[in-house]
Amino acid sequence: MKFGEIVSWREQPTTLADVMGSWTAYVLQMAADMRKYPSEVVGDFGYDDYIGALFARNHLRRAMDELSVTRLDIEWHFAETADEYFRSLTRDDPGGAVIESEPLFAEYQQDKSYWWLRRIPREGALGYEIARVARARAGLAY
Repeated sequence: MKFGEIVSWREQPTTLADVMGSWTAYVLQMAADMRKYPSEVVGDFGYDDYIGALFARNHLRRAMDELSVTRLDIEWHFAETADEYFRSLTRDDPGGAVIESEPLFAEYQQDKSYWWLRRIPREGALGYEIARVARARAGLAY
């Protein structure tokens, strides 16, 4: 198993399990916020938290690539479980609201394998906030 293997994350050595745990924790926090604030305008898990979650997923991708994690590895299945839950909480973002609104994601605009950067929350306060912030950063009224 590769869970205990050391990878670089945020300029610090850590384990694949830690990076995977960060992504999973973000997904669970997002789900809890969407349940707690299904129709409100403001929730506890906001735009910056969502962007942090996407960065965590980017790091997980890099860590899995660094350790050559494939579908044959148990770690791939753990990541896939969190990814599927994330997909169930989000929808496709055909307009690229998030990836366009965050300059640090510019390098991934052409790489469709970073699919999580092209998803937005389905509903709740988080969905509203993501749409509002993305529109504002694009110079559009909301």
